[in-house]
Amino acid sequence: MKTSNNKIIFSLYKYFMKLEFPEKKHEKEYLEMIEEFTDNKEVIIPWAANLKEGETYDDFLVRIKRDMETGNPKYDFAKSSLYFLIDDKGKIVWIEAIRPILSEALRYDGGNIGYGIRPSERRKGYATIWLTLALQKCKDL
Repeated sequence: MKTSNNKIIFSLYKYFMKLEFPEKKHEKEYLEMIEEFTDNKEVIIPWAANLKEGETYDDFLVRIKRDMETGNPKYDFAKSSLYFLIDDKGKIVWIEAIRPILSEALRYDGGNIGYGIRPSERRKGYATIWLTLALQKCKDL
């Protein structure tokens, strides 16, 4: 693992992965990932990564930025930062939410880190990469 200019780069085996805060450039890949979860009849975890009913991707970006800055009202305004783990082809393979300070509700349901892996990307050894990057991101908060 190398840290340079606040960018975390991880190379393990043949993988090059990075954590990124969701941006407009991720919209197509994000919607494909959501469709994959839906096609597999799975709930997306972490909860914050879901599009809410009637919400557009742009609305989603506004909401997760608010959750990072002022907190989520569902969890007594506990702040949460959502990140995508992205492979070298630009595919979102993992979603994580980091919550440095827990509300009472999150102590019992959620914890400091929530994560979910795209169904087609499971059992490929990404957990080691993700955990390394997530812990580094936690140190930065």
